Amino acid sequence: MRIVLFWRTLKMPFPGVLSRLREHTDTHPHLACFQATIASPSHFVYCPPRNCSIKVRYDRDDHGEKHTGQTIFASLPSTFLAGARLASKMKTLCLVRHAKSSWKRELLTDIDRPLNNQGMRDASLMGRVLRKKNIQPDLLLASPAKRAFDTSVIIAQELAYPADKIRIVKRLYLARIDEILMVIQDLDDHCNTAVLVGHNPGLTRLAELLVEDPISEIPTTGILCFDFAGASWKHIAPGSVSLRFFEYPKRKE
Repeated sequence: MRIVLFWRTLKMPFPGVLSRLREHTDTHPHLACFQATIASPSHFVYCPPRNCSIKVRYDRDDHGEKHTGQTIFASLPSTFLAGARLASKMKTLCLVRHAKSSWKRELLTDIDRPLNNQGMRDASLMGRVLRKKNIQPDLLLASPAKRAFDTSVIIAQELAYPADKIRIVKRLYLARIDEILMVIQDLDDHCNTAVLVGHNPGLTRLAELLVEDPISEIPTTGILCFDFAGASWKHIAPGSVSLRFFEYPKRKE
């Protein structure tokens, strides 16, 4: 039984995510196995016991070239794992504009407009994009507008995030820049990855403020993902983030 730590560094580092923690086996009850994605080896804080074995190797792609990351193999007793932790000071924020909505029912108020068929397909597509990019939210927030909440539910399904854990935030409905920023700064610091589903123009203007650079209008179901090198969401501010990716449905067609 081994612990496998996957270290993947793309164009910029991303925060650690623990999954499958302590998968005990009947044959090796004294050992435990988990998988972690970390930005650098220093983010895994440990003091290996003597009966621990660690081996590091570079991954290679299909052409035999070295991969940008490393795979670290280790075996540790489960008693030690109880004290193991990721000391990442990185946060990840994904701003998602709601998917396309339906205008067929004219008597509906704006907040009650549902997604149309294209919107539902796009939300599912972009949920898969997030999954492929290893975005595993600790918290998924959504505007109370039906089109935003339904978008968040579909994305949650693709990410295996419990729909009943989606946090509806009234302040996000057609929110201004300062209102969205306040919601983000109020997040619990135990949350390392947050996905927020809201509306334009607030999302686009906030993104421009954070990166201090013009950004083309976020299309429906567009996603801007940022990395924030800070231990507390309270410190997120203009110029404090780096853009990891900007994806939207037409870009994936």
